Amino acid sequence: MIVLTGATGSLGSNLLSKLLSYGYEVAAIVKTNSSLAWIEKWKSNENIKLYNLEEINPRIIFEENKIDVIVHTATEYGRGDDAISKILEPNLILPIRLIELGIEHDTACFINTDSYFNKGGSPYFNLLNYSLSKKSLWIWLKRLLNQIRIVNVTLEHNFVYVDEVADAFIKLIEYGRTHEFTFKNFEVGTGESVQVRDFAQMISDLSCSPSSLGFGDVLYRSDEIMDSKADISPLLELGWVPKIGIREELAQILQSYGVTVDVR
Repeated sequence: MIVLTGATGSLGSNLLSKLLSYGYEVAAIVKTNSSLAWIEKWKSNENIKLYNLEEINPRIIFEENKIDVIVHTATEYGRGDDAISKILEPNLILPIRLIELGIEHDTACFINTDSYFNKGGSPYFNLLNYSLSKKSLWIWLKRLLNQIRIVNVTLEHNFVYVDEVADAFIKLIEYGRTHEFTFKNFEVGTGESVQVRDFAQMISDLSCSPSSLGFGDVLYRSDEIMDSKADISPLLELGWVPKIGIREELAQILQSYGVTVDVR
């Protein structure tokens, strides 16, 4: 069985769908105020169990099931005036609690969803508390790697299709279950760098938007990440290949919102 945090989010719900389609049993962790809209159609699936950690002790999950892999996709960005404790709970405390239980119950592997904001080695001040919480977890993972296999997934924010990200996680779950290692880092993305300007222009062109795009109207932040792309060669070796181009992805998204798309 797979423990999945963040199951009601964008990545988590897509991954949940993939896991169930492949016949995995899933213990999906939810919160009291989580919207179940994205996973409503799977709630009656016999291979899924929902656990609300605000109502139960997470130990129950491991006592009731044989857990093979823990996949941590839950995250809290802490935009606005969110308390630091609200950020640390899902980003640091929850995964550490699950790892401790996994070690105690002989779980094979823990898979963490990491942020590309930490790739440069310095905190990203626009989301400083979020960035520090993710960096803190990375440090703790390094301390625990001799007790449980650790896969750290650096998720690039370069417009990769979420369905293909979920496919990558499926590959990594199987890798974590069947291979002997201590710590592995994988970067997930298209492998190419896409400028935000080009991305915005592509949306405008596809949707035939009459809006004027004010490129350069807002100054860059001092610590803005100007170029970042994933090294996907380790994932390619596992047989994962991003198949959908960014223009096709955007067309599908726009059409899902009822937008007439110019695909020429």
